[in-house]
Amino acid sequence: MRKILYAFLILFFFNSQAWSAYPSYTVCPSSCDFTTLHGAVADIIANHATLGSPTTITISGNWSGSPDTTAVDTSGITASSSNTLTITTTGLARHNGVYSTSYYILKPSTGTAMSVNSAYTTVDGLEFNPTADGADGLDVGNFTNITVSNNIFKGGNLSGNANRGILANVGGYAALIYNNIIYSMSQHDGIYWAANSGGNTCVIYNNTVYGGIIGSRGIVFNEGTFTAFNNIANNNNGGDYVGAPQTHGTNISQDASSPDGAAYQGANGTATFVSSSAGNFNLSPSDTAAKGRGANLSGTFTTDITGALRTSPWDIGAFKFIYNNQTIIVNATVVNATIN
Repeated sequence: MRKILYAFLILFFFNSQAWSAYPSYTVCPSSCDFTTLHGAVADIIANHATLGSPTTITISGNWSGSPDTTAVDTSGITASSSNTLTITTTGLARHNGVYSTSYYILKPSTGTAMSVNSAYTTVDGLEFNPTADGADGLDVGNFTNITVSNNIFKGGNLSGNANRGILANVGGYAALIYNNIIYSMSQHDGIYWAANSGGNTCVIYNNTVYGGIIGSRGIVFNEGTFTAFNNIANNNNGGDYVGAPQTHGTNISQDASSPDGAAYQGANGTATFVSSSAGNFNLSPSDTAAKGRGANLSGTFTTDITGALRTSPWDIGAFKFIYNNQTIIVNATVVNATIN
């Protein structure tokens, strides 16, 4: 009897300690709790499906040249307004606003990279590279309070691949999508709001959607309550904006003649980037369309995709423009200096 009781106490202690290790799940190539994001999510589903506290999965470490190739699905996790789920990156795993294989990339060999099927879930600071035929970067299901922020979605940009950046298939619920870069999608769209009822809400702020090929559109609004401000949609083969949100303004379209494009272009014209061909969507010093032309949305968020503080007047798109080449020296004494 004592042995049974002792074993029970050990098991109870182990399980209680197992939860005390959370909400600090870590994912990295080695020496972390898990080596794949799928592994961390699967463990939550198996052992802590109903979150007992706010839970964070932090992806860290050096992923250079080694993408995470297992698809992720949060189905089975029950989160709430007080016990949320956050999936984010930090340190060497977090991109600097320009897609690179040096950072963490979610790139499954088949299917959609991530399916968010849990309420009160935030996906922040990841790189997605959906390249398989028919694959999306991130699909959002019928769940409330989803936040998708500061991510980069790079398509396969190949004639045989159909892919979409963000599919928000939300009926009767809410999503906030901001500070994302989506480019080189093929045949599908950058952001597609596929609402299936009229009672849903979606807020899309300060995203940059560029270069969709073979009929791919930039931002597509279907139905429901849809708000769009400060987005850049340029050079998307199937049109930059399709569908009409209820509230919108200060969005930039390169193609005002595309379906509904004129409604969002206004007087802003076309944004100019540092190097769109290299995936660098920082605003160029020569830009006159996006810099300082946006609405101030500081009531919702205050930084850009790199974490830089946005200041008034706000810029349009995922980046705040920073004057990198301006140096001011006051009252300096320079001795024996060589300036190249």
